[in-house]
Amino acid sequence: MNIDLVVNARGKVCLIHDAPFAGTPLWVRYHTDMRRIEVLFDNGTSDTIEHPVPDDVHPYLMRINKILIIRIDGDEPVEGYDTAFIRKDESDLETHATA
Repeated sequence: MNIDLVVNARGKVCLIHDAPFAGTPLWVRYHTDMRRIEVLFDNGTSDTIEHPVPDDVHPYLMRINKILIIRIDGDEPVEGYDTAFIRKDESDLETHATA
């Protein structure tokens, strides 16, 4: 599976992927200490994206409460989820952006 984080022209953060996940994404957790994204599914499983979040995307992730997850087939979007987004820091606290 190819997966990437992008910020669109409106400043919305999107997680783009090209293969189905193991379940329906319920929410996304950002491990700020490791700069890793974890997607949690309705069946109790999760997937962690192995490559770290790029420096230019990190500030966006520190401000958002929602993230759009889009599966593409070729150049066409075929599935999308607008999911909750939380951050988890090294002290093991989960936080949400304010405003």
